[in-house]
Amino acid sequence: MLDVVLEVAGEVFGREVRAADDFYELGGDSICAVEIAAALQARIGRDVDAVDLLDATDFGDFAGRLAAARR
Repeated sequence: MLDVVLEVAGEVFGREVRAADDFYELGGDSICAVEIAAALQARIGRDVDAVDLLDATDFGDFAGRLAAARR
């Protein structure tokens, strides 16, 4: 899941994104969060809540939340 999250986030931000990167420090806002959530939904075929990204400490945390919600 982490690889997909980082790939999608990288596409939205137009740069390489790492697991420890903070969404807000990269310039993330609610529009970016919705773009990432929508792209992830299309890739993984299930609902992704943009709020989970906004609440996560970094992209690794966000990927962990997605993986846990999948169980």
